[in-house]
Amino acid sequence: MSDEEARRVYAAARLGQAVTMGERPAVLVVDFSCGFTDPECALGWYNLGVVQEDLNRPDDALHCYERAVRADPELADAHYNLALLYERGGRQREAVRHLAIFRRLSPPKR
Repeated sequence: MSDEEARRVYAAARLGQAVTMGERPAVLVVDFSCGFTDPECALGWYNLGVVQEDLNRPDDALHCYERAVRADPELADAHYNLALLYERGGRQREAVRHLAIFRRLSPPKR
C-alpha cells in the first residue's frame, strides 16, 4: 500500500469513526475539489455523504452516495440512503429502485 493509499484509508476510517460516534467536527468535512476521496473508496464516499446530509446538503449527499455505489454496488446502506433522499426529492422511480437493491442486499434476519 502506498503512502497516499494509506492516508486515504486512514482519513476514511477516521471520518467513519467520527460519524459513528456522533461527532461532526468541521475539520473532517472535506470539499469534493480537494481530492480527499479516492474514486474507488466506497466507504469514504459513503461517510462523506452522511456528513453532507448532516450539513443539510442533500444534493452533495446524493453525489457521495452515488459515488459510493459506483465504487461498491453491494454497499447496502448507501442504497438505503439514496432511496430516502430520492424519495424526499420526489424522485420515486429512483427511490424504489434503490430500496429494492437495499432489500436484496439486506435480507430480513430471522
